[in-house]
Amino acid sequence: MLVKIVTLFLVFMIVMGAIQRALNPNRKIGKRDQTRLKRPRKCPECGRFLIGRSTCSCGR
Repeated sequence: MLVKIVTLFLVFMIVMGAIQRALNPNRKIGKRDQTRLKRPRKCPECGRFLIGRSTCSCGR
């Protein structure tokens, strides 16, 4: 009985994945859209990453 439940669940997940791919054929599932991410800010003097709106700890 448990094997039937697990098998039906796996078949259901495969069918759902096939429907998702049919509805959105150009979308790559599991990949992030890299155009949305901004490059992290760095201090122009020392090259450390800047967090928030604070200035760099190097004092420049």
